[in-house]
Amino acid sequence: VSFAGSPLIVVDGVVLGNDADFLGSLDMNNVDSIEILKDASSSSIYGSRGAYGVVMITSKKGKEGNAIFSYNTYTGYKYVSCQNIMPSTQEWSKRVLAQNNGVLTPQMDMINRMGVNTNWEEVMYDGGMITDHNLSISGGSENTKFRASLGYNNDEGVQLTDDFTKYNFALNLDTKSGKVEYGVVLNPSYTKQRLFAAG
Repeated sequence: VSFAGSPLIVVDGVVLGNDADFLGSLDMNNVDSIEILKDASSSSIYGSRGAYGVVMITSKKGKEGNAIFSYNTYTGYKYVSCQNIMPSTQEWSKRVLAQNNGVLTPQMDMINRMGVNTNWEEVMYDGGMITDHNLSISGGSENTKFRASLGYNNDEGVQLTDDFTKYNFALNLDTKSGKVEYGVVLNPSYTKQRLFAAG
């Protein structure tokens, strides 16, 4: 089975292409709804671009009334329960010998001479904190409605050196004057990610 394509991503009616990484830059606090279109319904609207389905995301909008401030936050700790796959250098050496026709690699020989029994699984999967903050204001009059928000997210991940930081700003403004209606949607974000070096 081959999965060559990705679904088309559409945010507030704007086609953003097939970049699934973009979803990581969105602040879910600003999302009102997510709809999945598939099969004929997606291809009839978006043609061949929707061949692998369409992810339609709609942002929250302001409503008529007094300004409402909202603050959402959460924090937590993530970890992996380690299985202690290689509890000792002796067991590790046995595996290396079995894989190399009875010959130790120079690296394994050095580890044996150091005589240190380190549980590398616990070192690599060191756990981490996750924190999220979002501040928003929304409201408006009969003719003008708005919603603006600021967001911050930091996820240290569960692997050593993993780190993901995201800053978001969102503005949704709808105005009508007589028979003319127009609006502005801004959703800039800044993300920075460092992954565990698999090599």
